[in-house]
Amino acid sequence: MPRLLGREQAVSRLLALDETGSLSTAHARLVASSMGVSLRSVWRWLEAARVEGRTGPAV
Repeated sequence: MPRLLGREQAVSRLLALDETGSLSTAHARLVASSMGVSLRSVWRWLEAARVEGRTGPAV
């Protein structure tokens, strides 16, 4: 459960950076590293948040 909460918080913060135009690959890479997932996973999370409006995994 803590990892899920971390994902939701991280995606929310990355989306906020994206809205201001300051999101960079370095930000996504930092999240990937701290969450123990691939950079590609973080980009998929962001895409799901933009398209589907969810910050957590699909149910």
